[in-house]
Order: sequence, then C-alpha cells, then structure tokens
Amino acid sequence: MASKTWASFIIPLAAVALLATGCSDSSKGGGSPSTAGAAVAVPGESAEVNAKFQALYKQALAGGENKVVVYRDACTTEQLKYDKAFSDRFAGIAVECVPQAVAVSTSKIQAEASAGQRVADVYLAGSNGILAVTQDPKLCAAPTVFAAELPKDLVSHDGRQLIYGKSGFGFIYNTDKVSEADAPKSWSDLLAPRWKGKLTVGSPLVAGGPRQVLANMLIPDNQEKFGKGYLTKLAAQDVQLTKEAAVASDVASGRFEVGLIVIQSFYTNVKGKGGAVGFVFPMKDGNYLVQLAACRINGAPHANAADLYVNWLFSGEGQELQATILGAYGALPDAPGPAGAPSLKNLSQLARLPVPSTEAYEPYYNELKQIFH
Repeated sequence: MASKTWASFIIPLAAVALLATGCSDSSKGGGSPSTAGAAVAVPGESAEVNAKFQALYKQALAGGENKVVVYRDACTTEQLKYDKAFSDRFAGIAVECVPQAVAVSTSKIQAEASAGQRVADVYLAGSNGILAVTQDPKLCAAPTVFAAELPKDLVSHDGRQLIYGKSGFGFIYNTDKVSEADAPKSWSDLLAPRWKGKLTVGSPLVAGGPRQVLANMLIPDNQEKFGKGYLTKLAAQDVQLTKEAAVASDVASGRFEVGLIVIQSFYTNVKGKGGAVGFVFPMKDGNYLVQLAACRINGAPHANAADLYVNWLFSGEGQELQATILGAYGALPDAPGPAGAPSLKNLSQLARLPVPSTEAYEPYYNELKQIFH
C-alpha cells in the first residue's frame, strides 16, 4: 500500500461527539440501526482497502457481532471518544471498553482461555505489559492487516503483537503552585531540594508505565546517565507511590505539585475537565515512548468485528485520531503526533531492550523493589 497523505485525514475535534466517562453501553449499538450495514468508506483509503473493510463489516453484522469487547488499562473520556469514532464509522458495532490493570487483564484472558469461555475480543496495552499474552499462541491470534503495510518493527511474536501507536510520558505539574518557568524540565531537575516530598508517581512495584520507564533506566545502555545511583537519589526525594491513573488527578487537586511518568492521554483527560495542570516532556536527558500494542484474542467471540477494529487502528483515520483525540503518536512511519508535542525525530528517547520475553526485565523489576521499597 502506498504511503498515506496524512493531511487528508484531519478530523476536527468538534465533529467527534462527546461521551460521558465510563464504559460504553453496548446495548445502544454503534449507530442508528437504520444505517447499520450501509456502505462504508474510511477516509483516505483506496477502493481496494475500503472493499475489504466493507466485506469484513458485512461478515460481522451477518454473524450478529454487534460489539467488540476491548480490555485496556483505562476507559478515559478520550479513549471512549476514540472508540465512538470507530462505532460511528461502522454503525451497529459498539466498542465495549473494560478498564482494569494490566495484570488483571492478563490473568482474566488466561482464565477465560482455560475455561473455554472467552469474553475479550481485543487486548490493548503497552508492548511490555501485553507480552505475557502475545507470547502464547493459545491466547492471541495473528489477524490479517490490510489497512496498511506494517514495518517489521511494528510486528512481533509471529504477528500476534501489533504496535498501533506510541505515547510519550512526561511530568505534570499544578499550575496554581508551580510556574511554567519553575516546572522541572529534566530528570536531573527532580533531584533539587525544592521537590522533596512534593512528587508523586505511579508505583513502579506493579506492572504499568512507570515501572517500565524506571526499569529502562537500569538497563546497561542507560547505566552511565541514570542507573541505580540516580534512582536511589530520586527515591530519597520521598516520592509518593500511588496508582498510575491517580497521579494526574492528585496533581490537579493540589495534593502534590508534580507528578512523574504521566502518559499524555492522562494529562489531556484531566486538562479537558478544567484541571489546573501543565505538562512537560523531559527532553534534555531522555524520554520514553510506550509502544501501544494490540492483541486480537484467539477464539474471540466477535472475531470479524475484532479484525475490523484492529484494521481500523491502522487506517489513516485511526492513526490520525491517535493524535487528535488520544494525544499519542501514530505508529506508522508518516503518522502525525499530538499537537504541541515534539516530533519523534526531535524527541530524545531512552534506550531500551529490544522486544523481549517478560523474563528479560525481571532483574530490573526486582531492583526497583529494592530501591522503592
């Protein structure tokens, strides 16, 4: 497939209907029943690709597949808007978002497979968090992706893990208590006496973004810049460990002045509700991009709808909305990034291990437990 011209996919945010916070109601369907099954045309796609979308859409509806059950770590307002854009495009197929911690999703998917009673259709999580599932062919299947030609670095585990987006982590600060000029701009800034007792972070003792970012500071390539020495000093700043999803709201409430390792979508969610917060990408000494990965569940109860959803993630529309709604980068080479964020080529990134087995990071996870006990 030829390279996409991303300008043609820009969709005004005003055109995306708002949803109330919470999981989508699958009983309402993805659109008016009178339009379900009508011809679809995903913006910017070729006639050949849209024909494949149409055929898969018809198969899903013919099989009574009126929803896609998606397990993910949170169902923010933005993520629900993103899912609604899919349902608006493919009327009659709703997205049922099930929010739960990565470890919970993993254990549920394993239990559902063992019992032969699968519930989830698609599992979305960070690429390392999802590994325990994508490594097992009994849990994940390799869908046929026709919406785009995927570079090799976006596909792993025999096609069972697909990277569909990338999201940057940063520092969130309370703008009533911290000025833009005074906000920490780098990891080293966090060690200043000014911040002792005023920092919070999602616990690195459990699976999630913060654990992965801090674990990558311990790998050999990052030992000279960070390593145990830096993290020990950071822990000595009396950093408050909490739930990853609570950091942004805790900072917005003024409970803490600065929150660390906040994924940009959590910031935009709080900011969109009027929170007094600002956001900083730590550019000087390195950032970490979480790779957003998808697994199509093997034996998914709504298999055609699941394949439709996965392909839409890689369509021009799905990639563009990663930026405009979720505040993330699209994964495809020419996909856009979020407004106000540095381009990928200008974002200094922390080195990390190649896509490993889950065991590859265990020594670093154990070291984090010793540092942030």
